[in-house]
Amino acid sequence: MRKLVKVFLPALLLAVGMTTFACGTKAEEEEVSIENATPINEDDLIGTWKGVEGEISTLTFSKSGSFKDDAGDISMSGTYFVDTVSNTVTVNESEYGMSFTYDCTLEGNVLTLQVDGGNPRKFCKIK
Repeated sequence: MRKLVKVFLPALLLAVGMTTFACGTKAEEEEVSIENATPINEDDLIGTWKGVEGEISTLTFSKSGSFKDDAGDISMSGTYFVDTVSNTVTVNESEYGMSFTYDCTLEGNVLTLQVDGGNPRKFCKIK
């Protein structure tokens, strides 16, 4: 039993230490990202955005307030609204009446949309 404790205790401490270090690094990266993000406004969104980092959709936001989310076989369209105070974008899908509100950040030409509890969706402006 003592041999087991001598072998596994250092391994457990090392694993916990690495996890703590990794979490701290991620939090620091997120802080820097938030600091570099600029407040969003409607003019920033107008255009076409291609998904990056595993995102397959292409988003198009028009000046008239309409949007299209095209993911090949699946697409949705409707209207959108930008809330500059809370840095959110709300899209209202027209066919099924669904509505999604995303926290929105813009860093350079990279747009990140994050719905509460979901994975971030990242896009790069192409037009």
